[in-house]
Amino acid sequence: MRFLLTAGLCWLFLSLVLAPANAQNIEPSRPFSHIVADWNATFERVEKYLQGPNFAAVRTKANRAALLEVSAGARNAKESASAQLADAQGLLAALGPAPKEGEAAESQDVLERRNQYNEDVAFYRARAQQADLALARAAQLDARLAALSTRKLLDHLLSPQPSPFYGATLSAAVGDTGRLLRAIAESPADWWAGLPEAQRTFGKGTQVFFLVGVVVLLAWGGRRYLLRRLGKDPSVEQPSYTRRLVSGISEGVARGIVPALFFAGIMVRSVSDASYISGLFGEVLFAFCLAMIVFFVTTALVRAVLSPDMPVWQLTPLDPVHAVTISRNVTMLAAVSAVDIFFRFLFDDLSPNAAFRSLYSVVFGTAEGALLISLCRRHLWHPPEVAAEAGAEVTEEDTATPYADRMWQVVRLVIIALVVVSIGASLAGYGRLGDYLNESLGASLIIAATLYLFRGLLRELVGVGMRSPLLRDRLAVSHASRSVAKFWLRVFVDAGFIGIGMILVALVWGISKDELWRWVHAGVTGFSLGSIRISLLDIVIALTIFVGLLLVTRVIQRVLSDRVLPQTQLEPGIQHSVAAGFGYVGMVLAATLGITALGIDLSNLAIIAGALSVGIGFGLQNIVNNFVSGLILLIERPIKVGDWVVVGGNEGMVRRISVRATEIQTFQRASVIVPNAEFLSNALTNWTHKDRNGRIEIAVGVAYGSDIKKVEEILLRIANAHEEVMALPEPFVIFMNFGNSSLDFELRCYTENVVRRLRIASALRFSIDAAFREEGIEIPFPQHVVHMAPPAGPEPS
Repeated sequence: MRFLLTAGLCWLFLSLVLAPANAQNIEPSRPFSHIVADWNATFERVEKYLQGPNFAAVRTKANRAALLEVSAGARNAKESASAQLADAQGLLAALGPAPKEGEAAESQDVLERRNQYNEDVAFYRARAQQADLALARAAQLDARLAALSTRKLLDHLLSPQPSPFYGATLSAAVGDTGRLLRAIAESPADWWAGLPEAQRTFGKGTQVFFLVGVVVLLAWGGRRYLLRRLGKDPSVEQPSYTRRLVSGISEGVARGIVPALFFAGIMVRSVSDASYISGLFGEVLFAFCLAMIVFFVTTALVRAVLSPDMPVWQLTPLDPVHAVTISRNVTMLAAVSAVDIFFRFLFDDLSPNAAFRSLYSVVFGTAEGALLISLCRRHLWHPPEVAAEAGAEVTEEDTATPYADRMWQVVRLVIIALVVVSIGASLAGYGRLGDYLNESLGASLIIAATLYLFRGLLRELVGVGMRSPLLRDRLAVSHASRSVAKFWLRVFVDAGFIGIGMILVALVWGISKDELWRWVHAGVTGFSLGSIRISLLDIVIALTIFVGLLLVTRVIQRVLSDRVLPQTQLEPGIQHSVAAGFGYVGMVLAATLGITALGIDLSNLAIIAGALSVGIGFGLQNIVNNFVSGLILLIERPIKVGDWVVVGGNEGMVRRISVRATEIQTFQRASVIVPNAEFLSNALTNWTHKDRNGRIEIAVGVAYGSDIKKVEEILLRIANAHEEVMALPEPFVIFMNFGNSSLDFELRCYTENVVRRLRIASALRFSIDAAFREEGIEIPFPQHVVHMAPPAGPEPS
């Protein structure tokens, strides 16, 4: 214990003594002027390369990488300088404006600080400007390098080759074909003859063959297991889309990915340092494995999607006969492409002459193009016209929408156009251009088919997840909410696969990874259009903040409406106003934070507000009028949810007060949407504004000669006997008039629920009629005395 304490004290003493010395040994950061000098040196080196006659793809890539590094450093320097500039400007603003002439001078300490802050502002502003200049210069040089690479690629693709129709070209090509085939056929023997005597023993070869045999057995066993457990089952007559998708993916993996992995392992082994296969035979083996990978993957994908041998297991709604034709043509195309890939990979080692290359491009380009055109025939891709069998499950994946059909027509025309241009270029002697179009188009189609298959898998997994008991039963998520969530999740899945497909296809068509990374980086981190900077990352963050706060607001609003406010003693109308007001505040807060996350200065919105005011003056005044009226209705509360109102020719109960309009439900159960301004600009009758007390008037007439005191007594007795008629104020009867046919009375009484005034009045009328009949009091019909003129006498003769 004493030893540990002594050691701790010694370590503390040494650290205190040596700390200043160690601190002095820390190298200071490089001066900014040295960094700028390095940037300028990089710019000068790239300028010399652009002005020089020699072009090399490797040097171009290195120069663009150097410019990218400079841009990253300049961007960091600008951000640092901008932050320090903002701090200095804030401190300078805290001192206030400098005293004017004639005012009292500020103290020496304040003056020194003001001068220091002014120098700091100028210093950091200059540093930010230097960083901006470096960014602009790097962008210009990078654009020139990109243009140079594009120009060199076009020069290479458009360089003519010997015409394949000349006799000399055909003769030279045929002669070189024999040489190439002999070299490929003799490569195993040449490799074996070139091996040292010690390596010609079969010991090492036996180990390799034994290892290959074990791998083949394992791959075969895994393939059979996948096909047996998850593959197509002939006994199932109407498999669901999920079952078809799982079987399609499993068969694609078993028939395509597993063999591809086997050949890929041989490829990796053949190029490793431990491999004793070298020379032309090693290249032949590598090219053969690559060709086999393309063939197996392509044929497995088409069989997984189209299922030509079992039509009910198709993943696309195609006619079974057409599916067989498409599968056969794709298999032939894959075979031709595999042979093409095999020979093209060996061109660098075999060095065929220009005549052979020209003739080769014509032969294989025409064969592959013809097969592609045959695949693009319109009738092959139409769904069957026969109706689905009863009980068959039909999903959204089985039905092609008109939009998808139009998109396929566009894709089909683009493929045909590219194939025609490729064949025409090869026939015209531009074989490099034809080869480039053929190879890029074939690889793009393989990528599209692969992504389509996995897209279907993820979309189906989203559907299965939305149908899970966890969401449906335990979390009690409604069907509408799950449908909306499923739609947007599938939109994100499609967007993700489209993005991945665009990146892979761009790589296939010759766009470098560095260039793609620059585009993705610029799209995510932001790019400038004039004085506006657009950043996908900022947009996603802003949308996430806005939607997230909006969802939180809706959840809290629902909790207030359903759980918190009903437990209070507030009226339903006040509860609605509180919940609606909270929703407006949350919406404004979400919009404000979302705009702030985009990097938009809210002070700049004054300009937008000024521009909008002109539009409001011309066409938006009604919207703003209704919006402001809605706020007044929620604050002043001349009406509230649950009130019985009469506005204009509309009468009913207020169901909802929104930003622009108010929903009134009539007694016929119709919803009338009334603009909020109507409630403030027109006369409004609110039967339940203060309370629900209301008066009921019942007019009744009795015959002349009736006992009016008895009439009054009966009316008051009936009113007092009704349970919904208030005792205070007490009912009373008014003798209204001596009518033409009756003595007119009116019973007036009050109720605590004016909403039921019609039913109460009806019940009182039933009782009055029964009582009058019992007491013999007559309610007369309208009477009219008609005086007939006497007939005219005979005319005097």
